[in-house]
Amino acid sequence: METKGIGGYEKVQFDGASIFSKASEESSSWLTLQLMPQEAVCSIIPSVKHWQKPPINFVKCNMATSWMKGNENFGATWLVRDSQGIPVFHSRRAFAPRGASMEAELMSIRWVLEAMHDLRIRKIIVETSSDTLWEAITCPHNFPHLTVELSRIIRALYQFDQCHIELVSAGTNDIAVEIATSVTKDRRYQSYIANGGPGWLSSSIRDSEPRWEVVVRTRNFPLSSP
Repeated sequence: METKGIGGYEKVQFDGASIFSKASEESSSWLTLQLMPQEAVCSIIPSVKHWQKPPINFVKCNMATSWMKGNENFGATWLVRDSQGIPVFHSRRAFAPRGASMEAELMSIRWVLEAMHDLRIRKIIVETSSDTLWEAITCPHNFPHLTVELSRIIRALYQFDQCHIELVSAGTNDIAVEIATSVTKDRRYQSYIANGGPGWLSSSIRDSEPRWEVVVRTRNFPLSSP
């Protein structure tokens, strides 16, 4: 039930069922994060290696978000390549404006993971060049104000048979970044999913294989649920 408050603002009154439902969700989210092994969550495995295709039976998904302060839409993208390095699917989406970059980043990865589940992908390596997104997912205890949203993301990660999250250099992730930036820079607001890779970046995708890839950190999410 809603009533008018002081100054014309609406004051919302929740019934008992709504309060209980909200409290249950928050407590369940808190428990999910507490059950994650803290000694392993923030582990750092630095390595510099030649760019490698994902192992057989895995796919590699590069994702990126492009957010600008203000009332502009923000963009997100993912590009999936198989164990031969061949683009299998890619997608771009324009989202309604969000007030903070972290909110945009979390919405993007939820969208990416939902798409991967819809495509019935079971073994995946997700690469991002966002330091803040990496920290939020791998060290969720540092973000208590995002408990509910992060617990949803972590549960989605554990639904894969095998999932590896890697923080890579911006240069390694430049193709995904360029697609996402086309939303904010070029105002390409049409969202889509398509087979293969984007034709306008086909030469960049072909040239990406011999690059050196810097894998800064990695985090594994096995099948077992926290």
